[in-house]
Amino acid sequence: MKNRKLRAVLALILAVLLLAGCGKAAETPQGGEGGSFFDDSTEAAGETKEEESTETVTLPPATEAPEEESTADETTEAPEETTEAPEESTPEETTEETTEEPSTEEPEEGSTEAPEQVTDEVTPIELDHPFTVAGYTITMTMDTPEDDYYMGNLLLSVDGESDDYRVYDCVLTMGQCFLLQYEEGTYLIIEVIMENDWSITQLIKFNPVSPSGEHFEKLDEIDAGFTDKPGIAGREFRMDTKIDVFGSYSGIRTYHVENDQIITNDTVYRFYVPEDPAARSSLKTIRTVPVYMEDDSGAFTVAAELAPDTVIYPTGSDNESWFYFDLEDGTHGAIQYQGRQEGQWELRINGISETEYFEFLPYAG
Repeated sequence: MKNRKLRAVLALILAVLLLAGCGKAAETPQGGEGGSFFDDSTEAAGETKEEESTETVTLPPATEAPEEESTADETTEAPEETTEAPEESTPEETTEETTEEPSTEEPEEGSTEAPEQVTDEVTPIELDHPFTVAGYTITMTMDTPEDDYYMGNLLLSVDGESDDYRVYDCVLTMGQCFLLQYEEGTYLIIEVIMENDWSITQLIKFNPVSPSGEHFEKLDEIDAGFTDKPGIAGREFRMDTKIDVFGSYSGIRTYHVENDQIITNDTVYRFYVPEDPAARSSLKTIRTVPVYMEDDSGAFTVAAELAPDTVIYPTGSDNESWFYFDLEDGTHGAIQYQGRQEGQWELRINGISETEYFEFLPYAG
């Protein structure tokens, strides 16, 4: 009986000791710093605690499920922030840069091409029809003297001013006239037709503000008239000139206004060729004529001769030393001539008068 009581007491003591040890094992991770389950004092205690912890893992106080869940929550939040950063910052910034760059470049290119360069204005001007320039009203008139019923003086007048500007005296009539309002200045280009029906064209500049008080300034004059009607539609315009080489022909070149002058880059006057072949001008040789025919490159380098009774069709001249023609088969050729000497009317080919080469020379005027 005593042994039974002793055994019960011993079992009770052992149970108390076991419960006390489990309580310490459960309190250590909660109150310890650094989250360690072990006491650093002795190795033996560490070993017993390891054994005790393995035995008491199933106990609720010893498990750290709440701490593991908190760490899991924290680790899942971190990647959410890292994924948000590239999605929100980098793509939006790059798209803003790529959309802004073309938006700033395209207007600059467009603004320099279309509106600023197309500033030329060409306006036809008629006699006795006032027109306005820079606030000034200008009228072109023809003053015909009483003793000359068909020849007159061409005048420009500005309203409110008494003095007229005399464009040209003793003209048959005014041809075509245009007001040119260019970026570099305002001009009047005026064609006058003379008594012999050939034209002279003047370039006059209009100065709204002039120290001398004269608004009109003559810049240039050429012996040519407008080929087309209207004569000017843009910067370039064709004009024809009377060319007296082996006859009289209307020679055409292309001109433009540059540096206050009427300028051409053409070196050859192209003769007017009617659509009807029967109406073309022609020359007939009466003796052998030395010529140069066109080679494969388009240059006139092949020396040849035109036999008597050969018909040629004039096509142009540089009005200095070369005369161009076509044969009946369309072959192109050229005649080199010497210009008129002082006091002489005739041209010469190899020192011989032009009249000895051709049956008839259609000079006019």
